[in-house]
Amino acid sequence: MPLLFSSNIIFGRAAVEDVEPFTLAFLRWFLTAIILMPFVYPILKRHRGQLLNMTPQLALMGFLGMWICGAMVYLALKYTTATNGTLIYSASPVLIILIEWMYRGRKVGPREAAGVSLALAGVVVIVAKASVERLISLQFNLGDVLFIGSAISWSIYSVGLRSERFMPLQTFPLFALIASAGAVLLAPFAIIEATLLWTFPNTLSAWTNIAGIVVLASLLAFSSYQYGVKTIGPSLTGIFMYLMPVYGVGMAIVFLGETLANFHIWGILLVLSGVVLGIASARDTVGEGAFMLGIYSLGLGVPFVLAALFAGPFMNFLSRFRKHLGSVEKLMGGLLVVAGVLFLTGGMQTFAFYLLETFPVLQTFG
Repeated sequence: MPLLFSSNIIFGRAAVEDVEPFTLAFLRWFLTAIILMPFVYPILKRHRGQLLNMTPQLALMGFLGMWICGAMVYLALKYTTATNGTLIYSASPVLIILIEWMYRGRKVGPREAAGVSLALAGVVVIVAKASVERLISLQFNLGDVLFIGSAISWSIYSVGLRSERFMPLQTFPLFALIASAGAVLLAPFAIIEATLLWTFPNTLSAWTNIAGIVVLASLLAFSSYQYGVKTIGPSLTGIFMYLMPVYGVGMAIVFLGETLANFHIWGILLVLSGVVLGIASARDTVGEGAFMLGIYSLGLGVPFVLAALFAGPFMNFLSRFRKHLGSVEKLMGGLLVVAGVLFLTGGMQTFAFYLLETFPVLQTFG
């Protein structure tokens, strides 16, 4: 799930070079809704009366999750890096804890409070670039500020999904409705944007990035996230977002050529220490909490240690392989579309059962 969400920022950073923010966000959610509707329409038709009463709530969710966390994220990527955006977004789990405490009376223990403070301090370090002068003078990058607003909006969206009004709806019908609401809210702005700037995606690269956003970062990411929120709650589901820095920063460095600065490292350490501390505080015993801290620390540290050890050979390989990246991009875009169709039509489940029947040893894993 964190890999899927991280891909939105990576694809988005590449796409905003050719596509304007509101147009990109509208196409993302319009195409997502179009793909989902044939599969969920019979369910929506049966609950038409009930759904009409939910219109204000669905519109609010579309605004929070698709308008702000769509167009504003893509606008932010015009001013800041995918690395900064990924790291700021990784503070969402602690923001969810704060919002549940404010609006639902969730109990927050001392260790969780300390975790929230550490994570927020990490965001401040990233936004201020570890500069006290920049912090005092409030000289912040517009893109970073927009990402903070988007992270807050995402946290409110996550808590809102847990509303009792949405509980009777299955994951895909609810997702289709919210995506539709987001597309409707984005449409006027996309039209104005296209009219004033006379721009619309017209290159294969742009549509490949859009396909990646629709299939990987929308259909698969949001449906899996909403399923998690409805089954285990926003706080526990949000915890998995702590892996976003590892995936997101890694992909930004490899595919976008971004660099990792010292303030990024300090921000990563503070944000993830806060998130991990919040996770450990939710365990039943100190031993379990310490074990979780150890596992998560390894999960954070090992990828960076391996990256340091193999960075030189990999960069040499990448310089030779770079001429083939265009073909790989097209191939991956096609594979993403195929994967999305398989998931939506049940073909992936059929393929999974085929593998289990053909290779029974796979049943011993997991």
